Amino acid sequence: MNKKINIFPNVCILLGILSGILVIYHIFVNNPDNDMWWMMSTGRYILENKTFPKINPFIIHKDFNIIIEQPLLAILNYRIFSLFGVNGLRCLSGLFYIIDGILIYVWVGNYSNDKITKYFSLIIYTWIILLYINTRPTIISLGIMLIELIILNKVQNNYKKKYLLFWLLLLSIIEINIHSALWWMLFIIMFPYIMPNIFSKNVIPQFIKNIKLYCPIMIGMFLAGFINPYGINNILFLFKSMNNTKLFQNILEMQNPTIIHPLGTVIVACIIIFVIYLYNNIKEENINITTIYMTLGLLLLSIMYYRNFYVLIIAILPIFCSFSPKRAINVSRIEGVFINIIYIIVIGCILSEFKNISFNIKTPEYINILNQYDKDDIYLYNNFNEGGLLEWYGYKVYIDARPELFQKVINGKEDIADEYYDISTNSLNKNAIEDFINKYQFNFLLTDSYNTLYTYLACNNNYEIIFTDNEAYTLFKLKTNN
Repeated sequence: MNKKINIFPNVCILLGILSGILVIYHIFVNNPDNDMWWMMSTGRYILENKTFPKINPFIIHKDFNIIIEQPLLAILNYRIFSLFGVNGLRCLSGLFYIIDGILIYVWVGNYSNDKITKYFSLIIYTWIILLYINTRPTIISLGIMLIELIILNKVQNNYKKKYLLFWLLLLSIIEINIHSALWWMLFIIMFPYIMPNIFSKNVIPQFIKNIKLYCPIMIGMFLAGFINPYGINNILFLFKSMNNTKLFQNILEMQNPTIIHPLGTVIVACIIIFVIYLYNNIKEENINITTIYMTLGLLLLSIMYYRNFYVLIIAILPIFCSFSPKRAINVSRIEGVFINIIYIIVIGCILSEFKNISFNIKTPEYINILNQYDKDDIYLYNNFNEGGLLEWYGYKVYIDARPELFQKVINGKEDIADEYYDISTNSLNKNAIEDFINKYQFNFLLTDSYNTLYTYLACNNNYEIIFTDNEAYTLFKLKTNN
């Protein structure tokens, strides 16, 4: 008979090592991403001009209104990058990850004091947050929400600590200037604390008590939100930007999750865990109704868009803490060796990917080619994703990766987002493409290879290819000798 051994301690250690390696890998891979370039360009503009622009200075379109959702973060990113380069951004994103991890550890302590449970909560947090370990607003907004939840839990557990609610005014001011679109989340996660326990005999008195406690501070938080460079326009930015532009069809984070996508599978798994939790606990007298409200609401948010995936951290960790983690995994020695070998192979495969990481930022070749010409003479068409990088190098762009700013409801002029969707998705015929080019008098066009625009330009003797990588991008130039 084979003697069984407990590999649970080894599993904990290997999961920790694997998670740490994944964090380091994503710190390098995620920083900087396409959005960082337009964000740093914005921060540079604010500091150099000592003003927050009201008219978009980064684009070829005239007199387009602009609302900067994240002015504080734009300034911070530009300052860090200008002082320490890309590795400064990577260190900053790592710092945000650590701070959020500490807040997670404190927050889950409200649901469990078991160290193993807290440890696995950090593992779950790490695996969900991997896509967000950069210096974009989401990871910072998550930290602000966690601070709010910690305060709300303290007040809920001890009414005498209601003075802590005044800190939410400061959080409101910070969040509206870090990411106005997520500012409303500060209010959303308060509603589970306001709603009474529907299984309680004192529903109405409890509801009235909660309203008296939380509604005044919510009003104060709303008024504090006006402390931003764009006032009411920043507060309403989320609702205005929800206009159903066709361009959103091409942006993954704006799509509804599907079960065939890994992120969609994780969401489904979380929903199943929640259903099991409800089945096991719904009849318990001491059930935490706030947790049920919170998890249900955030799960609904997570299935709306891929970009809401991060809310699973807040949605699922309180539920996870209700399950007692298994303290022993007993296997035979041969099975234990086999499992350890699998872990080592997985870790080795991830480590092998580090050789593909670019530790320094190189200027793209198409930028080097454009730099050979006078910027004042360039009328450039560009793709959605490359707009921010072109802005960083001082070029005015046709579009950048802020689709909201290219909707008429925001810019007050024209729906460029829909126009770009048509030109980039093979929706236009030859005459329409010619009209589009003539409208803007483009003499340089940076386009995806092998779409209708590319085919039109490649077959047109008036244009020459001055750069191509044969896979992603081709840069065309209007010939001047015709």
